Amino acid sequence: ATRLARVAGPLGRRLVLRRTSRAGEAVPDDVVRSVYGRGTVIGTVVAEELAYREAAADLARLRGRRPFPPGRLVVVTALGDGRRPARRREWSDGHARLAAMSPRGDRIVLPDARHMVALDAPDVLADAVDAVLRAEAAAEDGA
Repeated sequence: ATRLARVAGPLGRRLVLRRTSRAGEAVPDDVVRSVYGRGTVIGTVVAEELAYREAAADLARLRGRRPFPPGRLVVVTALGDGRRPARRREWSDGHARLAAMSPRGDRIVLPDARHMVALDAPDVLADAVDAVLRAEAAAEDGA
């Protein structure tokens, strides 16, 4: 199993990255091998994938019972993965609903970025985090 992980993990990452990022690999091969070549990482990726729908349903039920916390929420929507207009619309609408859960929710729509936004549009993520931190600091100063 360990040998399989050493080969399958880095190969799997490269294959997935080709479909989820326009920027491509930004991490040196030896680092990718040292992380994705471990069986625990493959197991974690599989577990996350298997648990996603249940976790999303749990979150939806929780939001039905309790309001969203008052903190700022910025939802970054990458639409570059959707090849069909209906799929892009579905993804965009879902993210709009997610942002609307928070009284302080905002959205940033990236029509050409793919799922790996941190690789495709790192400046957008950095600006969004900076804006949230500045808004929180201003709110604390005003309180």
